[in-house]
Amino acid sequence: MTTLSRPIKCYNPLRFGYEKDNVFKPLWPFGPEGWRKHSEEEGPEFKQKSAVSVLEMVMNMSGFDSRRLVDELRDILPIVKEAYPESGLHNCDDEEVIKSFAADGCVFILVVFSILGVELGFPEQHALLGKGQVREGIEKWLRSIFYVGNQIPLYVVEKLIKSLKHLGDLWEKIKDSQPSGILEKTLFRFMTIDPSQVSKPVDVMECLRSVILGPQSSQLCIWVVGRSDIEGKTIPTKSASALSRCGYVFKPLPDEFGSRAIKCEHQWGKVAVYLPCIEVFSAAWLELMFTSVRNYEFLHHGPIFQLESTHYFNLLSTLIRSLDDVKVLESGGVLGGVDLDSLPRILQPFYKPPPFDPLHLKEIRSYNPRLAVFWNFKGRIITSLVVCNILLTLQLASLQTGYTILGNYKHH
Repeated sequence: MTTLSRPIKCYNPLRFGYEKDNVFKPLWPFGPEGWRKHSEEEGPEFKQKSAVSVLEMVMNMSGFDSRRLVDELRDILPIVKEAYPESGLHNCDDEEVIKSFAADGCVFILVVFSILGVELGFPEQHALLGKGQVREGIEKWLRSIFYVGNQIPLYVVEKLIKSLKHLGDLWEKIKDSQPSGILEKTLFRFMTIDPSQVSKPVDVMECLRSVILGPQSSQLCIWVVGRSDIEGKTIPTKSASALSRCGYVFKPLPDEFGSRAIKCEHQWGKVAVYLPCIEVFSAAWLELMFTSVRNYEFLHHGPIFQLESTHYFNLLSTLIRSLDDVKVLESGGVLGGVDLDSLPRILQPFYKPPPFDPLHLKEIRSYNPRLAVFWNFKGRIITSLVVCNILLTLQLASLQTGYTILGNYKHH
């Protein structure tokens, strides 16, 4: 039996008083925790019956027996229970847990497929998954999928896709998807994880966090924790526009890299800061991403699980304080898309004024802005002297050539 390699669990944050009960009401609850603990505006019975109905339709399309599916899910039940806190599913009836995961897991998979542009094969008038239904309510579905504690474990997703032929056929189609935006890219990555991969995310929230952070083995990683001094003087971090006036330039990292790959380089007297590119397709979705990942990290924070994404958001909130900062990062290719004017507002909750010292880049803390201006000025002087020297050399060479030609002409 496979076991979890990391202490990351599909917590229900409401149980720990992390959020108020009314936050959950507009969302679709995934899994037995949601059905048992929360009510919806349509009522929990409506949600449960709808999910069971969807599962039955998929099993009919797949030619699969419900009893057989329950037996296959029972094989992974121990590891699914391990993905929840001790107070979660361990005292629940196994049959109830299996059936609820089968039904809601099926809805989860189909909703994600629809978000990624796959036609589900359901009747057009189907109330939940008919043509255009998911896209029409995509805001609600995304908030439900990325609500901390409302996740379906990856083990359930993999087992359902492998067991039910219709889901397997749809899974083949998402390989041609071209997701846009970090949330859709996260869903695509989550659904296309190689089953043989050793280290896999437990749920979609861990997958989102890994997308933001980027590769663990990145050789460009230069994050440091704590304060850094130069000759005993602490260097403050300023906004992007203020740093730009001091000789800093901002450039985007390649798409495959995240916040762990942020780096700085000296380039012709300037300090080039490389940051992950943020493509904004919706201000609401971006705000959802920031808030969800922050809540997820706080809930799982410990010796092994650090607040890396939260510190990255702290850095962004320090760099982006006004529309001038947005324009500087946009001109450098770090920001793109729509609703960029809303970024200072979205990042405001992550900003903490001095003396709070967020996680900084080693190079940013290592170069005094005044020193950067000096090097910028010095670089321009050196460049000017080099150009003048080259021009003078060319002029002397042309004069020498002219005198040589004139001498030969008089000689003849």
